[in-house]
Amino acid sequence: MKSKTTKTITVETWRKIALNKKQLSASAWCGPCGIETRMYTPDDFAALNGTTVRSVYKQIENGTHHFMETENGSLLLCGAEYQVERPTDTAVTKQLNGENL
Repeated sequence: MKSKTTKTITVETWRKIALNKKQLSASAWCGPCGIETRMYTPDDFAALNGTTVRSVYKQIENGTHHFMETENGSLLLCGAEYQVERPTDTAVTKQLNGENL
């Protein structure tokens, strides 16, 4: 009888993203989140999420991301959504009250 040999191969990958710090904006207030957070340009947001700028604009049009427009018309996206997926205030209130969502 032949004995079976099992080999485990582990592959570890790393991704390094270099961003130009001058393109990142300062912290700003995000009304929908109700917190002050870092706001990103669409280019930087796409790089952080590993997607395309076009995809980011589609998601904005679908209402997926919080954003604001600056006085000069530039678009800035909420960084809190990138860092942590936040439940809606209504969902949190229902959970605290023991209601079904």
